[in-house]
Amino acid sequence: LPLFVDGFAKSYPSVDLHIDELKTEEIILALREDRIDAGILATPLGEKGLRERPLFYEPFYAYCSSGHPLLKKKKLREDDLEPHGLWLLQDGHCLRNQVINFCSANTTTQTYDNVHFESGNLETLRYLVNSGEGYTLLPHLMVIQLPKREREKLVRPFIRPVPTREVSLVFRRDLFKSRIQRALFDCI
Repeated sequence: LPLFVDGFAKSYPSVDLHIDELKTEEIILALREDRIDAGILATPLGEKGLRERPLFYEPFYAYCSSGHPLLKKKKLREDDLEPHGLWLLQDGHCLRNQVINFCSANTTTQTYDNVHFESGNLETLRYLVNSGEGYTLLPHLMVIQLPKREREKLVRPFIRPVPTREVSLVFRRDLFKSRIQRALFDCI
């Protein structure tokens, strides 16, 4: 959002843009019920009746606690990741499912044997990792906003094939508000 909202607002002052952060299933339901015109989601969704227009492809990075064994490597492989110690977003976030699939983890992955926690946002995961143990995967747009020193110390990229997610503008109707959808697409 910070990368396009200002430009969109200034370029299209007559468009009244409402932005809500919702879970994937809530966005899909709101699209089906015509409560929203479009959503920005990780795709492919495979939802019948919804159209997906890819906006960009975003790589993931490992964000590790200080002293974590993954930090000994300059670049990581998929098989370097172990499910134990992985901090996840709560169920219902598409990023959670992507991370689970990439790490070959299960839905009960935890860092501490006696702590069961799932976060609703990436900032909380970042603070948990930074102040304790374990690691999480962060998308590129979050990593580039981290302070340079923190990126150098706690973030590791992946070798090819780099885990990446497709992010798309998702909508139900082709012609409904198509000019506004096009403007949003172009701005992003």
